[in-house]
Amino acid sequence: MQPNKILDLSEKKRINLKCFKNFQSIKTLKLDYNNLKKFPSYLFKFTHLQELSLSNNQLKEIPKEISKLKNLKILNLSNNKITKVCNNITNLKKMIILDLKNNNIKKISNNIFNLKNIEELKLTNNIIEFIPKEIVKLKKLRFFYCHNNRLKKIPQIIYKLKKLEILGLRSNNLGSIPESLGLIKGLKKLELRDNCISKIPKSIRKIKNLFLLELGNNDIDNLPQEIFYIKNLKQLDISHNRIKLINLSKLKKIYIENLDLSNNQIFNLDFIGKNFVNLKKINLSFNNISNLPQKKSMNNTLQELDISNNKIKDFSSLCQYNSSLESINLARNKIDKIPNNILRLNKIKSLILSTNKIRLFPEIICELKSLEKLNYCNNNISLLPKKIFNLKNLKELNLGNNSFAKNYKKFVKKNFHRKINLEFVL
Repeated sequence: MQPNKILDLSEKKRINLKCFKNFQSIKTLKLDYNNLKKFPSYLFKFTHLQELSLSNNQLKEIPKEISKLKNLKILNLSNNKITKVCNNITNLKKMIILDLKNNNIKKISNNIFNLKNIEELKLTNNIIEFIPKEIVKLKKLRFFYCHNNRLKKIPQIIYKLKKLEILGLRSNNLGSIPESLGLIKGLKKLELRDNCISKIPKSIRKIKNLFLLELGNNDIDNLPQEIFYIKNLKQLDISHNRIKLINLSKLKKIYIENLDLSNNQIFNLDFIGKNFVNLKKINLSFNNISNLPQKKSMNNTLQELDISNNKIKDFSSLCQYNSSLESINLARNKIDKIPNNILRLNKIKSLILSTNKIRLFPEIICELKSLEKLNYCNNNISLLPKKIFNLKNLKELNLGNNSFAKNYKKFVKKNFHRKINLEFVL
């Protein structure tokens, strides 16, 4: 047999290694999806292994013989039934990545904290109740994932993880964010959605390298200005909270590109101003918005806007001052007509106007030459302008649940002299 570096024995019902002699050549061994209930004995002959994957088996424990694999750098034991980590794992001094997600671990073993070279630790989908303070022994830890556990708090001492870049703690029972978190200045991603957090500490502005902040589905009713002082912050998700008012008037420049404020209680959009210098995408769906700003309030950077499921009747000001828009979702509002200045949206590719109170399909829509997707379903229109057939870039047209005559669908299909995805339920 030729020397190999990778041996993939995943999904093998029968594994025969009798003819295999050159164990020393193997650097990566994969034994995923084999329904293994224990570590196979032959495994420990691969003493030069650097990567071992035993994911998606039926393993309940890690044997002490694991210590023989002293060159191991990556160990994947995800999707098993492991309840604890053995003492002998501490002998794996070269370990960089340890993946134990989707197991039955109740407590993060102190044995893990003796793996001084660990850079990535994955403990998502277990039943862990707390993060021991000993975690700070992992001086090289860059990525820590502990989503979907039973954590109630983040230890104050976590700030000592100076090299931490990603902290993933979604879907836990966290009630607060410690002030000390602001001292981890190298943190790039903070994932805390689906918790019970009610307050954001002002110290968060000190995390200067923060790129993504997820705080969706918590219990936050106040959005502090301090978040928007972070110049590197590009994505902010604060959806599914209890925010009503936002005041950002004191900030000269806000660098966020993607802002999700959906499913809150916002009724006033005065906070959206020219200080948003890079905003490209904003989600304001499922709020209490009835009026849009009647003056130019933003720079022409916005490309995608979702303001569906609100109480908007007139969107003319939106057309007047946002010519950079490529996608608008205005579904489920109270719109009864299309404004004449919709032509100003000369870059629009996707326009969703479903489930409103519109009776007419104005010819002016047919002048939107860039339009690729148009959703006009669940309104009350009965006729289309003939010029609609001239929209050469239109790929998707939804006209379902309107007031068209029975044979109108055939007429529309016949007049589109090209392939188009047409939804037309009468």
